[in-house]
Amino acid sequence: MPDGEVCQIERGRPVLSKGAVPSIFPERLEMVASVCFVPHCKTGYNSEITKNKKEGIPNPPLYQFPRDPEMFSKWARQIKGRDRKPTVTDRICARHFQSECISRFFETKLSNGTVDRIERLRPCLKRGAIPTIFPNPPNRLIF
Repeated sequence: MPDGEVCQIERGRPVLSKGAVPSIFPERLEMVASVCFVPHCKTGYNSEITKNKKEGIPNPPLYQFPRDPEMFSKWARQIKGRDRKPTVTDRICARHFQSECISRFFETKLSNGTVDRIERLRPCLKRGAIPTIFPNPPNRLIF
């Protein structure tokens, strides 16, 4: 292979040359947020995860903003005090949903009429769930 070539075609597929080194880097990689989008909520922050682990408290699940434009707008209108608008990759934790909005079990009605319930490993939101619980922010913010 001539000097300076980064790859060659072998069997119809590009193959990196021996000693090739990456030299093109995107300016900014998009990171998916794994913290709660609600202002002053600490869910997802390392300090909160560590604290909960020490206290034996499970971390609340985070739910991604809906892709449906109508539901997305309903969620976005609920959140006040952010300096930016949410995107579909932002998340809101379970602390901001009424308990009846969260499905914690798989339920199946058996032929004898009884309902069999199996706990979900990951609770999920029920259809149409909208965040409605937003505790008051701290009186003083330290900058």
